Amino acid sequence: MVTVIYVNYFTESILRSSLRSLKETARGMEPEVLVVDNGSTENLESILHAVFPTGKVLRPPYNLGYGAGINLGARLATRPYILAVNPDVIFLPQTLQNLVQFLENHPKAAVASPLLLTTDLRPWPPARRFPTFRYTLFTRESLLTRLFPNNPLSREYLYLDHLERLNGPFPVEVALGACMLIRKEAFQQVGGFDSGFFLFLEDVDLCWRLKQAGYESWVVPEARAIHVFGYTRRRVPFHTYFHYRRSALYYLRKYRGPLPIVLGFFGAAFQLAVEALRNLLNAGSTDRAWRV
Repeated sequence: MVTVIYVNYFTESILRSSLRSLKETARGMEPEVLVVDNGSTENLESILHAVFPTGKVLRPPYNLGYGAGINLGARLATRPYILAVNPDVIFLPQTLQNLVQFLENHPKAAVASPLLLTTDLRPWPPARRFPTFRYTLFTRESLLTRLFPNNPLSREYLYLDHLERLNGPFPVEVALGACMLIRKEAFQQVGGFDSGFFLFLEDVDLCWRLKQAGYESWVVPEARAIHVFGYTRRRVPFHTYFHYRRSALYYLRKYRGPLPIVLGFFGAAFQLAVEALRNLLNAGSTDRAWRV
């Protein structure tokens, strides 16, 4: 039923843990497992085959980025569902079964994501709204959200109110790309991830194009997984923020026109300078837990 696709970028140590948890949550399902190697220092075949002997490692000639890496795996996928997942996601019992069952019962849904938890089992923000002017200053990493995390617009943008009434699956605008089960037919219909997004915002773009094609995205709280948020970005923080701002500019160019691009360029340059200074001073962490 499911082809699981990981994109590895020097994350072998936590990939081992993710694979072991996948083995447990997928008991009886026999998923097809593919690992796209965008960069590694260890033998990925030995790591993968220790848990999934029939799994395959795909080695592109260069680092494709996340979305293009998933696309590479999707072209070889033989199952009707694709699980695009970060190596820093640890599955809890029944996660995969619950996601598959939801998509089987909801033909209009193209994406189903689990509720992601911190390492101490508190929930991360479960989803996001599409980027609009209304939410410009209230994204997850924005200064206003960091200073006033419970302000109404940040709560609305991040679906935080849903964390207080988890009484079943709920539709969202953007499911989180860290772990999303995707209907392969729908994924192929819209052309997969846009490889112009090297890292970040490819999930936003995909959910938008799926919505335009008449599909829905959902969060399924009965399915849960731990996301060790920031595992990779802590190793290369400036590189990470550079690609986030680069993806934001690409998104603006794709959907918003020339004036937002100019404003976004100066905003991105300012943010990069701030992040560079913050990282030099070792002030703050990217994996701040959310309390609701």
